[in-house]
Order: sequence, then structure tokens, then C-alpha cells
Amino acid sequence: MVLNWSTGVELFFEVPVALIVSIIMCRTFYHAKFYHNNFRVLLINYPGAFIFICFIKMITKTMTICSYRGPVRSYFTDLISVALFSTTFTTIGFILERSVALIYYYKYEYFCNNVPYIGITLIVISWIIGATLRIVSRLYKLNVLLFVYSSGIIQITSQIVCFCIIKASKRQYTLNESIKSRLENRKCTTSSVISIKYQTIENKKIIKMMSYFIATTTITTTLDMVALGIENGFFLHIPDKILVGFIGNVVPYLKACTVPLTVVFVDDRCKKILICLLGNFIGKLINRGSVEPHHVVKDSKLKNEINMSTDKLNEIYFTNYANQWK
Repeated sequence: MVLNWSTGVELFFEVPVALIVSIIMCRTFYHAKFYHNNFRVLLINYPGAFIFICFIKMITKTMTICSYRGPVRSYFTDLISVALFSTTFTTIGFILERSVALIYYYKYEYFCNNVPYIGITLIVISWIIGATLRIVSRLYKLNVLLFVYSSGIIQITSQIVCFCIIKASKRQYTLNESIKSRLENRKCTTSSVISIKYQTIENKKIIKMMSYFIATTTITTTLDMVALGIENGFFLHIPDKILVGFIGNVVPYLKACTVPLTVVFVDDRCKKILICLLGNFIGKLINRGSVEPHHVVKDSKLKNEINMSTDKLNEIYFTNYANQWK
């Protein structure tokens, strides 16, 4: 068998490359010590990686590259495959993070610093699995839709696991019970008081963010499965091929936009910046000039927070809690 672009393996090369670059950039230019910050930035980069993949696919539709002969496959199936694999391994990464937070909480800060590199490892694993599945489907003439549906089922199962972990996190990290019990058991562990407080605040942010993430990815994954069934005529037969193609192309883009917008929606600082940007845009549209941030945000502390660097925010965070818990 000759491996060329029509095998579909190129998708599982483009996805890791695009996301690994995003992770390295986040780690280099955005020194986030908090897991929820790393997670937020990576998800916001997700549409960029998705657009990059689509751009490469458009080029390969019109150019001869690496023995490329004809269409890779329909845009529809490949885009859904990319969306499913990307969000599936994001979910697995969250399960790993929550497991460490629940069991090895005294090592949590050190684990958070390595989250981007763990993300790279998961992406490479997804690359290997994806390429293997495509090659097996070619060698044994298996229907590739089987693997697409399987990844969808795995993702929905992962979301259920995430939901159970979130319930466990909420129960374990209730402020009144968790702080008290951990302070009482402090002599038996190597965790510091700051680490205990850090865990409580950080877990509340992660639980809030992941609750929205699970809801949106579950809904969009279900839409992926429905759209894939319509595309292949499994149900709801639509004779208009243009409409079928439109549905197939819109659903993956919907997921690519919904996931990061969800993250922005639940993050206060991102919402403030988004309001300022929308205000500037609307102000220019109605010819009234730009809307400055202080016109939207009246509180001077919030204005300072918008422009404050991440390192400064981290310094204030740990200094305040160090003083409170001496």
C-alpha cells in the first residue's frame, strides 16, 4: 500500500503540529502557573489550529503534494474527525488533571507547571492512534466512519467520567469542610497552608470552567454524530446535496467556535476584555469613535486588573494568601 495524502493520515499530522505550536507559544509567552489559565489559553488557540488545518486542506484540493491524487475525502468527514479527536484528548487531559488534584493534591502546583508538556504527549498519542486507525482501515478495507463514530462514543463516555469527577471535586473541596480537614491532617502530609488554599480556589475555577466545557462539547459531539448520519444517509434523507454539504461543513466550525467562546464566557477577565473590544467595534460602526475601557468598566480596580500582567497577578495572589494563612 502506498501512503499518500488520500490515506487521510495528513490530518493526524496537521492536528498535532498546529496544537503543539500553540502549546509551546502559550508556555513561552504566557507564563501561567494556574492550570485554569493554561487550559483557557489552549482552548482559545483551538480555532486557530482548526483554521490552519482547513487552509491546508484547501491547498491540497488544488495542488499536487506528496503524490496527492484527487480529493482527500469529503470536507465533512475529515473536519468532524479533527474536531472529535481534538476535544476528546482535551477531555482526557482534564480527567488526568482532576485525578492528580483529588489524589496527589500536595503535588498539584508542580503538576500544573507540566500541564502543557502533558498536553503535547496526549496530542502525539492521538496522532499515533489516528494514523494507525487510518492505515488499518486501508489495509483491511474497513469503513472509516466506524472509527469516527467510535471516537464520538469515546468522547461522550469521557464527558460522563468528567461529570462524575466534577461531582467528586465539589464534594471534596467544599470550603468549610475541605480546608478544616486538611489543616487538621497537615502534620501527616507535606502540603503547605498556601497549597491548601490554592487548591480550594483553583478547583472552584476549574469546576466552573469544565462544567460549561462538558455541556458544550457533549452537545456539539451529538450534533457531529447527527450530521454524519445525515451525510451518509443513515437517517433523515435529504436529496439536496448542497444543503447536506452545508450542514457537514457548519457543524465542525460551530464546535471550533463554541468551545473557546465558552471559556471566555466563564472567565471574568476575558469577559471584560471582550466587552471593551466589542465597545470599540460598535463605537466605530456608529461613527462615535472608539469606546475606551473606562467607559465600559467603571471600577478602577477592574481597569487595573485588565492591564495587569500574569506574573503580577500571581504575585498578588500568593502574597495575599500567605499573609492570610500565617
